[in-house]
Amino acid sequence: MLDKMEERHAEILNRGEYLDGDKAYDDGKLIARVWDRYEIKPVIDIRNMWKDGEETKVVTGTWNITYNYKGQVYCVCPKTGIRREMVYGGFERDRVTGGETSTR
Repeated sequence: MLDKMEERHAEILNRGEYLDGDKAYDDGKLIARVWDRYEIKPVIDIRNMWKDGEETKVVTGTWNITYNYKGQVYCVCPKTGIRREMVYGGFERDRVTGGETSTR
């Protein structure tokens, strides 16, 4: 796909900011290439690769921070047990981790 775009419409790749795709495009090499080569942010839904059937997992080293297979992060209130989604703090090009989260 990208090779054909580069041959026929290189100007689109050079000015593009985002690449939208469904789960069929969930490929680590493609995602890395889109960012590393063109600095286009891939917005691609991911496949659920969790085999254990769990909805969420606890973040290592915490007891009240959980995440799901899509990478959404939640904080569980120690008093009420209410789960709240944490807000994505943005993408930082220079950080290997990709961003930060904070509570709403």
